[in-house]
Amino acid sequence: MKRKGWVLAGILGISSIVFGGSGIVGTKHDLRPTNPNVNNLNIFSQNVQEICIFCHTPHHSNTAFTGAPLWNKADTTSQFTMYGTTVSGTTTDAQPNAPSKACLSCHDGATAINSIVNLPGPQPIGNIAHVSMTTDGGTTFSGDGVAVPMPANSYANIGTDLTNDHPISIVYNAPNADPDQNPGSLRPITTALTGTWLVRDSDGVAGPTIGDLLRNGKVECPSCHDPHANNPADGNWADNEHPMFLRLVGGNQGSALCLACHAK
Repeated sequence: MKRKGWVLAGILGISSIVFGGSGIVGTKHDLRPTNPNVNNLNIFSQNVQEICIFCHTPHHSNTAFTGAPLWNKADTTSQFTMYGTTVSGTTTDAQPNAPSKACLSCHDGATAINSIVNLPGPQPIGNIAHVSMTTDGGTTFSGDGVAVPMPANSYANIGTDLTNDHPISIVYNAPNADPDQNPGSLRPITTALTGTWLVRDSDGVAGPTIGDLLRNGKVECPSCHDPHANNPADGNWADNEHPMFLRLVGGNQGSALCLACHAK
């Protein structure tokens, strides 16, 4: 295996240790046709049996995209309507930043969810391919070479109008120790997160803390969601340990995830 392959293996190995309970096998991000736990619209590939390949590749990755390691998809070219200025006076960036664009490269409802830069096995490189995929549970497949966006009626289709979603690509503005003095009653970034979270210490403050959820000091899609969040190892999906891939184990029961940052 070449150096890049070892690097990816190391990243995945470290992640499995640091993010306890993290993994995508059997989740809705596992797009293999053999996965019995596909999402409500049963979106999965026809022939691809690898798991990571739909987002990452150890070789010939999309180096033009810097929002995720060894990215194996096209970048979204969509123009998004951002949330704009919040009630606290903080304004979102003009367009989503790279960590959020990684998610939106499937969930924008426009970019093909079946695009792959480097196909499995010895394949020609340099051109984005589209693998055959179904969005109706296998009744019909698109066939290779046909771009398939997220279905319009899917709850996973965020769309390009982000004005009705939680602000992303926005500075987490909480300069004061007292939440009541901060815009939007935001807790300080050094606030410890209670409960079990899928985060690691990235801000230098013993954690996990709110600062560990931020990306370059900003709220992005992966601040609340971990695309690798798995359900319980025992296979009991009724436990609903990571609904909607939320970073907080148990999800947003009692609005616990919201209240981690918002002192309401």
